Formats: sequence, structure tokens, C-alpha cells
Amino acid sequence: MERERFVRMRLSLSHAATGHHNPHAAYSDKVILLVLLWAALHRKPISWACLACHWPGDLRPTPLPSQPTMSRRLRCESLWRLLERWACALRDHLPRSGVKIMDAKVPTIGGCGKDPDAASGYGAGGLAKGYKLHWVMDFCGAVDHWLVAPLNFSEQAAAGLLLQHTTPGSDVLADHNYDSNALYELSGERGIHLLAAPPRNAKGIGNRRHSPHRLHALEFLHAPLGRRILKRHRIRIASVWITCPCTPAVCTA
Repeated sequence: MERERFVRMRLSLSHAATGHHNPHAAYSDKVILLVLLWAALHRKPISWACLACHWPGDLRPTPLPSQPTMSRRLRCESLWRLLERWACALRDHLPRSGVKIMDAKVPTIGGCGKDPDAASGYGAGGLAKGYKLHWVMDFCGAVDHWLVAPLNFSEQAAAGLLLQHTTPGSDVLADHNYDSNALYELSGERGIHLLAAPPRNAKGIGNRRHSPHRLHALEFLHAPLGRRILKRHRIRIASVWITCPCTPAVCTA
């Protein structure tokens, strides 16, 4: 399975890397991404993929970069530009629909972890330390956009960034963490139909001013059709956690 995925994704990377050059580097950005891909497909650390004994001879780039070289090159802007082009090329191989799901997942680390990019915040069940993976996923199962941020970065702030890249005209389903007037206003300006489920214990909307987009969404969500859509949305989210407990569905064509 890993070999078949690697071959297909390597071909897509070759097309995405057409015209992409980094002449001053000992290893091309394409080779760095292939080593990263090999480690990710096997769920191993990058240092594991830097050893030739872990590669079949016909797939191994020659020569392989060292782990310090990988750490240094993965911070290069040119490599991230190629990675973005590659991700878009892979996404184009998968089906699309007009319905999206927005959610987040908390990968945690130990409380004594020294990772400078991790932060403390609220995760499932209470305080934790780590990151939060935010994404917009097509209802077909492919991830359209994603963002990794420290755990103390709010879901609504991350959603604001993701919605700026979401296709106008899409229907975006979300849970109560995204039920915000500011997000509804941003969605309305982008031509996106946000449908964020209100908290189950909510007794009303209060007397303050609300976005007309939010009021319209709440009216729809309280109708029978809206309730059925929310129920299906929760089933879809649950199926993602069951099939892949660490990450959402990935776009590996």
C-alpha cells in the first residue's frame, strides 16, 4: 500500500516540480519532499527515512540527505511553495462537492515537553499542551485546506484564515465552537454559507445585535431539514475519527 501511494504521489510531485529550480542546493526540493513523504507514509520519524536500509533500491533517491539537512531545508520558503503546488495537484485528483466540514483536532505532547512551538490550552477533556490541527474538509472526504497552530490559538481565529481560502458558494458545516457573529460576517462577505450548530444548552440569542447571516443560519438549522443536515454532519465527523484517529482524511490520490 505504501509503495503504491508513494509511486502515484511521486509522479504528481514530478509534474508539480516542473519549472521549479533550486540550483544552489546540494539536494533538490523534490528529493527533500520525497524523503518527507516516505517517512509520513510509514508513520516514522524523518531520521528513519534518511537511512538507505529503509528504502527499496528502485525507489530510493540517491544520495539521501542527512537528518540535519532535512531539518534545515524544511524551513526553506521555496520548498513550502513547491509543497503547496504539490498539495493542490493531489487535491485535483479527488472529487469535489459544494459542502465542506470545518473542525479541529488536538495532537498533544507530554507536559514536560520542550517543544518551543507547542503551547498550553484547552483540549478534549481539559488543559493540555501541544498543537491544534484545523482543517476544512470536503464532504467527499478530501482535505481542502489545513492549518497547524499552537493549542492556545483560537479555533475562530484559525477558521477566519481558512475561510479566506474556501471556495465562494460553499456550504460550510461546523460545530458550536464556530458559532460567531464575526465568522458569519466574514463568510457572508466571501459568499460562503456557514452553518455552525449553536450550543445544545443555548436558551436564546440574547438582545445584542447579531449578524443577519447568523440569524438566517440559525433559522434554517432549527427547521427539520437543518436538523437532519446537522445530524449527518456529526455522523460524518465521527466516521473521520473512527477511520483515522490521528488526522483527518488525507488527500493521497
